[in-house]
Amino acid sequence: MGRGIDGAAKASGQAPYVADAVGRPALYGAVLTCRGPHSEVRVDLAGLRALPGVVAAVDHTTTAHWPAYSTNPHGGRADTRVFTSVGRFPGDLVGAIAATSRASLHRALARAGELVHERPLPAVLSPAEALALEALSPAALSPAALSPEALRAGESRVIADARVGAGLDEVRAALAASPRVHTSTAVFDPAPHGFLERLAAGAELDPAAGHWRVWSPSQCPALVRAVLAGLTGLAGLAGRDVVVEPAFLGGGFGGKEEITLEPAAIALSAAAGGARVLVEASRRHMTGGYRSRHGGWITVTTGYDDDGRFLAREADVVFEAGPYDGHSSTVAGNAAAVAGRLYPRGTVGARARAVVTNRLPGGAFRGYGAIQATYAVETHVDAIAAALGMDPVEIRRRNVARDGDTDPVTGAAMRGIRAIECLDLLSTRLRESRARHPGVALLVSTSAAAGPGEPDAAEAACRLDPATGQVVVETTVAEAGQGTYPLLARIAARSLGAGAASPAESLIRIEHVAAARSPHDPGMFGSRGANVTASAVASAAAGLRGAVAEMSAKALSVSGGEVDVDFDAGLARAGGREVKLGDLGAIRVTGRYSTEDPGLAFGAQAAEVDCDARTGHVRVRRVTAVHDAGVVLDADGARAQVIGGVVQAVGAALSEVATFGEDGAVSEAGFVSHLVPTSVGLPDVEVEFLPPPSPEHDSRGQAATGAKGVGEAAIMGGAAAIANAVALVTGVRGRELPLTPERVLRALEGRC
Repeated sequence: MGRGIDGAAKASGQAPYVADAVGRPALYGAVLTCRGPHSEVRVDLAGLRALPGVVAAVDHTTTAHWPAYSTNPHGGRADTRVFTSVGRFPGDLVGAIAATSRASLHRALARAGELVHERPLPAVLSPAEALALEALSPAALSPAALSPEALRAGESRVIADARVGAGLDEVRAALAASPRVHTSTAVFDPAPHGFLERLAAGAELDPAAGHWRVWSPSQCPALVRAVLAGLTGLAGLAGRDVVVEPAFLGGGFGGKEEITLEPAAIALSAAAGGARVLVEASRRHMTGGYRSRHGGWITVTTGYDDDGRFLAREADVVFEAGPYDGHSSTVAGNAAAVAGRLYPRGTVGARARAVVTNRLPGGAFRGYGAIQATYAVETHVDAIAAALGMDPVEIRRRNVARDGDTDPVTGAAMRGIRAIECLDLLSTRLRESRARHPGVALLVSTSAAAGPGEPDAAEAACRLDPATGQVVVETTVAEAGQGTYPLLARIAARSLGAGAASPAESLIRIEHVAAARSPHDPGMFGSRGANVTASAVASAAAGLRGAVAEMSAKALSVSGGEVDVDFDAGLARAGGREVKLGDLGAIRVTGRYSTEDPGLAFGAQAAEVDCDARTGHVRVRRVTAVHDAGVVLDADGARAQVIGGVVQAVGAALSEVATFGEDGAVSEAGFVSHLVPTSVGLPDVEVEFLPPPSPEHDSRGQAATGAKGVGEAAIMGGAAAIANAVALVTGVRGRELPLTPERVLRALEGRC
């Protein structure tokens, strides 16, 4: 039920993604980027404007009066300009051009490189080098750390340094008192995001409405609208307000949780007199010049006893931010949070740092640092189990979070925790399948961007359309390919008491409304869709049902309690009389949901692998994934989410990597060299969800839908489970991610 809401449009090619939604005619634009890792840049605007077909050319001089901003629309360090005069990594935006046709644009781009001049500056090309320089000059943290003068002067390269959990001295004392201590370090290479839809953005000045119209690929259109409105207002542009027009969103896996090309599109449109402009990124730019999954390292130290009970743990997270903060500070912080929440036994603390370099910036990616944190902790736990001769599942059962434990991140009680149940069900499935040498990993995710005193909230509206008899769900949330709209339709139908006789898509229509209008929802991130957004829809639909019953009662001259509303039939009945719902007129109700509970969702995954000792090639044969999703609202959709996450985890574990040259530029230029998993050789994936919690289970803070997120959880444990399986099969434990054939072969040769 619900697949037809967006499936038909996507399958037929009729779904309007950003590049389609920008109407024609339009000017065609592209950004210009620097080539060096750190350089002063001069753009020959006159030369660019003289190229055939070019209508507008802009650079940092054009947007000098625009304020700095953060590419993280949730809020962050304002360290980015629309265009920069100092390129801080190969691919940094230094200008843009717009032409009358794509052909003219391509011809102009072929010559544009000659008109962008760079003077090299000192560069930092690894996080280790950045921290070494930091040790030489430990200046106070400051946004000035990102300036070329600061880099030359040796000021701080650390733009975030935070702790979660217990203080360092307290953890060290607990470690010192532990009978046994184990330390390990996991190292991660950056990797391009690899989503199929290239970035695009459009803009035009709408003189009739008096605002800028923007088409954005963002997962958070409402938040992006607010930032863009601030930019255009402070920049003094005509039509200062911004409306972000709805469009479908190709999978972004977090990579579109950023402000991307929208400011450049507005700047080009302004330079062209407000004309409509479509700006598109190239595949090469998407792979080597946009954002990466964060590289860096995590060191984990655990104190434990002879029975395998954890007494203390310290995690030290160091992530490479690139030259701009963006999401890096919060991604590092979330990695530290995951490292603490997996096993909140004993004294637990973690440090999170984000380090400035002149390489590809790190960005939000599915899991938000949890792939790395889970890999570091879960390979570490397996090593402890091996040292004690313990079963890998049993050591996890002894130390995992339980309902009512104190969350080391927030200090609040952890509610609705069913981690042990996940481990037990995983063990049962592995015994039933007679799995050979399965590598195991625990995982923990959130279902809301919330914490004590920091609620996550969403609004949605439901209205009765008298012309069609359908119920329309209004939301500012974009459909990102993960099945959000079919899920919202299912929730609305359930709350209306409808859908029993008709499929949801015939009763419910999802309307993506422009982000300047209510209802407000910050977007799709943090696996909050089935929890927060869907709960707001449930509230709105329940409110609409009540309003329809009230209006029907008036029409039938009865009390509200006597009315039976049948949305499937489009009728309301009472006392042998009936009224068509379409005759009631337009009825609209807004619903809201808010929570301070992060909705912690645990899971357990196991991988079975084969390893070729001659080549180092690893093949993942089978993955068993068990998740606590609370009430599973859409079994097919949830299962598809888990399978997709597992497939992505295979890429993160074995092949996806950004290879840097001596100049800091990424060598991979597209999907021929950036090796994402394909349909060839994918593992069998068995997906299991825990049954809904029993009534006596402590579910305080649970969403109105009873659901927990699985979108991000699905990817978190795969890489760790695969690495643990490789260790069981080969007898060697790799500490670098990804486990490329070259690395596995070197480890095997080192064993001999």
